[in-house]
Amino acid sequence: SVFCTMADAMFSDEFWHGYWQGLYRDVFHVTGITMQLSDCCRRAQHAAIRCALDKGVFVSLDLNWRPALGPFADLFAEVKPWVSLVDVVVISTDQLGELGKAISCELDSAEALDTAIQVSLVSVCEELRAKTLCICCKFAQKQGQLRWSVVASTNSGPGESEGGPPRVSVVSSFSRAVSQQPLEALGGGDAWVAGFLDARILNDTSLSDAAHQADTLAALCQDRVGDFSTVTRHELLAGL
Repeated sequence: SVFCTMADAMFSDEFWHGYWQGLYRDVFHVTGITMQLSDCCRRAQHAAIRCALDKGVFVSLDLNWRPALGPFADLFAEVKPWVSLVDVVVISTDQLGELGKAISCELDSAEALDTAIQVSLVSVCEELRAKTLCICCKFAQKQGQLRWSVVASTNSGPGESEGGPPRVSVVSSFSRAVSQQPLEALGGGDAWVAGFLDARILNDTSLSDAAHQADTLAALCQDRVGDFSTVTRHELLAGL
């Protein structure tokens, strides 16, 4: 696209500082897809994240790795410097494997999968020193699937300030997992992020409640055709 070939000057630090100046914006959400589209996009996204953080904007990052755009290692090398600085990072169970924390394919229950993901996510959160690290989980059933999520968060403490590992806590929405039969398995990830950020930032809910709202919105989004969520707040609240 034209966007992928624009001159660097069009999305320089000066541009982004001007973009944020005087504007009230709660959230800046980015994905790893943009990083891999072109060198211009990669540099623009780095500048955008840097300037948003400078302005105190809440920044969320969904790795959303697409193998067709390049190796995971290349993407992660680009986003790793930001993982400990942005407010929320979203990864997938497949990406746990790329980070050396693969989940066994032989787990025969959703409960076992939930436990394994919690253990692995805490380990990755500790290693990357992420503030909040999230994973959307799905488990196939005879009809449809179960959907829930796991969220690890870092709490600063004496050990971290002295260079030791951070204190990480983890919550899971598995006890309120959503049973769904997707009409079309598209748009769930984006809807999940929207639901999670809405709950955390606008309504200041707990991580567990935010995760459940995000799961519900993702499931509702996939109850209709298309990857763009058209779920209303009334429909979301009715589904909780």
